[in-house]
Amino acid sequence: MKYEGEENLEILKLAENYNSFLVNQVWEKCQKFAGTSQIVDFGSGTRYLTALIEEKFGQEILCVEPAENLKKFYVNKRVYNTLSDLPDGCIDYIYSLNVLEHIKNDQEIVDLCYQKLKPGGRLFLYVPAYPVLFSSMDKKVGHFRRYSKCRLRKLFGDQNKWRHCRLTYCDFLGFFMALLFKIIGNKEGKIRGSHIKFYDSFVFPLSRLLDRLTGGKLLGKNLLLIVEKKD
Repeated sequence: MKYEGEENLEILKLAENYNSFLVNQVWEKCQKFAGTSQIVDFGSGTRYLTALIEEKFGQEILCVEPAENLKKFYVNKRVYNTLSDLPDGCIDYIYSLNVLEHIKNDQEIVDLCYQKLKPGGRLFLYVPAYPVLFSSMDKKVGHFRRYSKCRLRKLFGDQNKWRHCRLTYCDFLGFFMALLFKIIGNKEGKIRGSHIKFYDSFVFPLSRLLDRLTGGKLLGKNLLLIVEKKD
C-alpha cells in the first residue's frame, strides 16, 4: 500500500510544540513500561516521532508500518508490515498516533491489539475527533472517519476484555481551526508550513492551557484514549 499523506507528515515536523506534546503524552501516561518492556508504535509513519519517543523510553521501539513509500525512512531499522507479524500476548504497551482513522475495519485492529498485548498491557490511542470536522485534508490523507467519544467507547465496549483508564479531548482551539479549514480551506487538502508554524508557536500553547482548565471534557480537535487489557 501507499500512504498519500507523506507531504503532510513532512510539514508536521515543523510543529515542535505539538510533537513534543505527543511524545510527552505517550511517555507520561505509561512510564512504567520503560526499560525491558516490549513497546510497539502502530503506524509509525516516517519514524520521526518514534525516534523522539525512543529517547524518552531509553530503548528501541518495535515499528509497524505497512506503507511501502515510507519504508525508505527505516534504513538499518526493523519494521513490521502488520501487527499480525508479532507474537500473541507478548506486548506491554502499544501506542498509535493518528492512525486508527486510516483503517476501514477499526474493530479488527482493536481486537488484534488485544490479542498481542500481555494481560495488564496498555493501548494508547490518539485520533481525530468530531465527524463534523471531516474535510478535504482528511480525504487527502486517507481517513475513513473522525471519532466521537461514543464510537471509541463502543470499540472497547467488552468489559470482560478492557479496563478504561482515560478518554479526553485534546487541543481545544484546534477544533475551531479544523472547522475553519473545512469552511474556507483548499479543496486539495494541502496544509502550509507557515500556517503550521504559526499555530504551533502562538495558538497551540494557549490551546493546551484550555485543555488543562477544562480537563479535556468539553472540546478538542483530537481524542486521547488509554485502555488496559484485563488479566
